[in-house]
Amino acid sequence: MAQGFDLAIVGSTPFCVVLAGLMAGSHGKSVVMIADPTTDFRITRGFDLSVGPITRPETWEILQKSVPETQKLVARIAGGSALTRLDPLLVAESQAGADVLAHVRHLALGFGLAVERAADGAHDPNRQAIRIRDALLLDRRAFEAGQAKWLTGAGVVTLVNTATRLTVRRDGSGRIDTETGTHDVAQIVLGDDSAILSHLRRADIAQTLSIAAATCLVTEPVRAMPAPFITYLDRGVMVRHRRNGPVTCLAPGAADEARSRIRGALSGMGQLRRAGQVSFHRLLSADGAPAVGPLKGSRVPVLAGFDETRLFFAPSVARWLAGVPTPEEERYFAARAANRGRYRGDVADVQIEPVAETAA
Repeated sequence: MAQGFDLAIVGSTPFCVVLAGLMAGSHGKSVVMIADPTTDFRITRGFDLSVGPITRPETWEILQKSVPETQKLVARIAGGSALTRLDPLLVAESQAGADVLAHVRHLALGFGLAVERAADGAHDPNRQAIRIRDALLLDRRAFEAGQAKWLTGAGVVTLVNTATRLTVRRDGSGRIDTETGTHDVAQIVLGDDSAILSHLRRADIAQTLSIAAATCLVTEPVRAMPAPFITYLDRGVMVRHRRNGPVTCLAPGAADEARSRIRGALSGMGQLRRAGQVSFHRLLSADGAPAVGPLKGSRVPVLAGFDETRLFFAPSVARWLAGVPTPEEERYFAARAANRGRYRGDVADVQIEPVAETAA
């Protein structure tokens, strides 16, 4: 007899892993997770950081309550070393960017974070920066090493998407076909951008989200950077540097545009030699806020628009999916329903249009 599931979490990010484990282990659902196979040679397509350029107080409120829960979960999954404490920089190069920095600093201080004005080492008088102390960044490889055992212990069945055929019905249910049989699923949840793009029509996606090119580039090792993690607001570039190790850069655009953005952001860092890169597509909300729940014309929940803080929202999202959110979480996710359309002015986060770059 074929096994049936209450829930299928489709996606490969650490956020999806934690969500699947919580839905099974904490909320009593029978869960299957459909994900890419893990590999040591895959270049990352994102970062998992506990802070960001957030300008909505209610987002800071949900995030700050969820971070300690996430920290404990990650320690159980992969040990304490999977999360690194660091002091990221946020850098602005325009007046609009400086205004965002001031707002972020004010809110972060209000929620008890230590924030200070700083310099990014570029010797450019037009640049301004703030440093947020004691943030948490996930090491995805360390996390992946422990996720399979944790998922199994939570009761999650894990399937590799390359060996699985998933049929998503518009009512939100689905069917999974594998070499060993067929499984019915009462509710499909598309947990990352790749899953949404693979299983929903472009016309449905476009009612709420935009499809944008992005590129992740890894350099050969360098000795020094002004901070272990830097976000360049006006360029949309995020940079991660391990001490005396490679630099991993995530930027908007296909290869040439992204390289130009990265080159502009790191113009004062000397010569950087590329070791590898990957280009892909990601989903962006027009208002800068997360988009959760079914899109217009569909009953398949999507989870999009959380950016680098997505992992640290997982406990709150799990409670919301399970129907037991706190009152604050209920209000938060209801206001960010994906079926409200492309621009939800009452929850819009401040955004900066990335500066134009000339491909080089």
